[in-house]
Amino acid sequence: MDQITQGLATHFKNCPNKAGFFALPGNEEVMVQIKTRAAPGSQWNAWNADAELNKPYCFKPKGDQDIASSEDCIA
Repeated sequence: MDQITQGLATHFKNCPNKAGFFALPGNEEVMVQIKTRAAPGSQWNAWNADAELNKPYCFKPKGDQDIASSEDCIA
């Protein structure tokens, strides 16, 4: 089993369905990070690893006033 697969197996055995990070077995200086995806339409979409660069991400909770400017968004 390679080091990444071994580390992932250990992580998910100890922390099922959870994000986190671990040091690569055999090289403690290398860290592997596991991230969960933001729900579609949530305020965290811009932080997904595959989020489009230079695209404005705007989030308005229900009941809040409309976003007046794209400068109020994350880009």
